[in-house]
Amino acid sequence: MSKFPANDAKFAEVRALKLPLDQYAITSSGPLGIRGVRQIGDIDLVLSDGLWSELAGRQAGAIYC
Repeated sequence: MSKFPANDAKFAEVRALKLPLDQYAITSSGPLGIRGVRQIGDIDLVLSDGLWSELAGRQAGAIYC
C-alpha cells in the first residue's frame, strides 16, 4: 500500500477492467500517482485504436474510476 490509499483504490479499479497491458498507457498525473509522488484525482488512459473500438462497441458512456 502506498502513502496515498485513494490512489491504490483507483489503480485497483483500472486493474479490475482487465485491459490488455499492451493496449493502453496511463498518462497525465497517473505516473506520479503510481510512484507515490502525489495523490491523484483520476486516471487518464490512452487506448490503442483496436481497444478503443472494442470498448466503444460495449460501453454507452465513459468509464470513471
